[in-house]
Amino acid sequence: MALGLLGTFASVFGTWAAVRLMTKGAELGGKPSFGGVVLGFIFLIKLPVFLLAVWLASKLPDPGLPSFGLGVVLVYCSLVAWAQAKA
Repeated sequence: MALGLLGTFASVFGTWAAVRLMTKGAELGGKPSFGGVVLGFIFLIKLPVFLLAVWLASKLPDPGLPSFGLGVVLVYCSLVAWAQAKA
């Protein structure tokens, strides 16, 4: 389950980093910074991290892959609940 939480969190954080990078780039007179490079790197590495977590979970004994799936569902359900509470 920890692999699902970690992999999904990395994916969500990578997407958030890309959105933040695009909003900074859209500002008038926005300048590239070291933080922008880091956020871009996080966006590019999110998919390999998630796929590595899936691969590791598939190598675990029987409840490993379903627990990974439950971790993924837990993160996305909590994001939906957060978005509903914020709206």
